[in-house]
Amino acid sequence: MRVSLNTEQSVFVIPAQGGYTCLGFKVCQQWTRDIAQELGRSDLEPTAFGTLEAYRQYEAALEAARARVRSGGQRLQCHLTPQLVGLEGKRVEVVDRHLNGRSFVVGRSGGFLPVHLELTSERARYGDPVTGAPFYFLRVGTRVRRASRTRSREQTAVYTGVSP
Repeated sequence: MRVSLNTEQSVFVIPAQGGYTCLGFKVCQQWTRDIAQELGRSDLEPTAFGTLEAYRQYEAALEAARARVRSGGQRLQCHLTPQLVGLEGKRVEVVDRHLNGRSFVVGRSGGFLPVHLELTSERARYGDPVTGAPFYFLRVGTRVRRASRTRSREQTAVYTGVSP
């Protein structure tokens, strides 16, 4: 794969399925660090920034994570949203760090490096990655009981300790 740099926008430009995707320099460095720390591998800690060597280090960290899972190890947890761990399958209402409010069902992606997903309903199979964390406000809210189809309100407001 031929990755290139866009230093003006501080991103790696990565060919993907007939087009391109981008990965920010800071995000790449943070994700490499997160993976290295969860694996307990100081040799994977990033030493470069905004260069093709930095992207190579990111790929090496990803390969180490893949190898751990292939050998029967647990999937990494470092890209899950801490405030949503344990809430998978439940509907939540949030106010994110950009002060946008929304409601979604918490899902979880597959693969060796899962992320939380924002699902439109309990039956949805696909969703977008959760964005805007840490949340200023999080409430575990309503869910539909499948047997009776009546609404059950199970609301628990959680003050997240983050202020605007």
